[in-house]
Amino acid sequence: MASRRPHRSDVFQKNASLPDAAGRQEALDSLVFLHDAGAAPDFPTLATPLGPMTVADDAFLRLAALARSNGRVAFRDFGALLPAGNAGGKGVQAVRMLLHAGLLRPEQSESSKAGPASVASIDRLLADRQVALRLDRDGASARFLGARA
Repeated sequence: MASRRPHRSDVFQKNASLPDAAGRQEALDSLVFLHDAGAAPDFPTLATPLGPMTVADDAFLRLAALARSNGRVAFRDFGALLPAGNAGGKGVQAVRMLLHAGLLRPEQSESSKAGPASVASIDRLLADRQVALRLDRDGASARFLGARA
């Protein structure tokens, strides 16, 4: 999600197994997104590699409106606005579209944030290997240090 590019997770997993429908839904329902108020002023028109695309699906527009009005929205909140029977699939499509548009960004949960000791340990490892990156306080992002002399 962060790079806005699809990744082939199957290449990097050994003995991977797909979750069952209930496990997949539980994982989706645990996702929380923040509305980015400064982004996507032209929505519902999106810039795509093939040119501008106007979102016409009423369900997607209702989800965008919910995100705008709440500021913070969980994936499970979208279910009430989607047609029964296909809420999961259409919800995933809608979230992907809203992420691409820049209207949403994933919220980092407290449990996924790195503590100071972890950040310091990773920073030491990067420095030892002469990688010009350092993590921010909670490990959520890295900054490039520039070329070393």
